[in-house]
Amino acid sequence: MNARARIDAMRLLRAMDEAQAKGKEEATVVPAEVAAQVGLNSSSLRFDEAVGYLEGGGAIVRDERFRGIVGTEVYLITRYGLALSRENG
Repeated sequence: MNARARIDAMRLLRAMDEAQAKGKEEATVVPAEVAAQVGLNSSSLRFDEAVGYLEGGGAIVRDERFRGIVGTEVYLITRYGLALSRENG
């Protein structure tokens, strides 16, 4: 993963924490809803790479309650994701 993807991922993670999770572990987060706030287009490869970075690193996990529903991907922010958000904020 390149440096740009990591930077985008950290910005996206902070935005999800501030706007959606509000510091609560396992809160539902929807990266596509905050993408524009951090300068990302939610239908771009760059956005996909940032989300992939966060998911692959364990900062967010898919919310299985929403698996199979057509539309935006829904995740849960992990304890690690919250710590990472604060560390890079």
